[in-house]
This record gives sequence, C-alpha cells and structure tokens, in this order.
Amino acid sequence: MRDACGDLDALDSGDPATDLRAAFTRSYRSLGPRAARLYRLLGLHPGPEVTPCVAAGLLGEPALPAPRRPPPVPH
Repeated sequence: MRDACGDLDALDSGDPATDLRAAFTRSYRSLGPRAARLYRLLGLHPGPEVTPCVAAGLLGEPALPAPRRPPPVPH
C-alpha cells in the first residue's frame, strides 16, 4: 500500500481510535489463520481484482465451484 498510495503516516489523524494502522491491526488480529494467511499473500497478486479462483491459487487450494442458487419462486 505504501508504494501505491504513499506513506500511511499521511493518513494519521493522531487519534488512536481512528488511526489507519491501528484499524488494520485490529482487523488483522480478528482474522482466522487461513484468512490471515490469504491477507498476507494478497500482496503477491499483481492485479486489482481478487476472485475466488485467485484466492484459491494464492492459498494453493483448488478453486471450488460457486454454490448453486435455487430457481426464483414464481409470484
């Protein structure tokens, strides 16, 4: 993020409740192990979009098909 948007210090408000680094830290700490690993690996993906297939590839897992939705109920 530093390369793409500049230094995070520029976004520091001085208020610990709204500090961007603190928010990222709180969010990261709330992730489970698998999600935290994916978050760390996201920096390796060169594109702006992360699809389920990209996420599976980063994790070294097979991509799962999208769940089927039931057909709409007629009115």
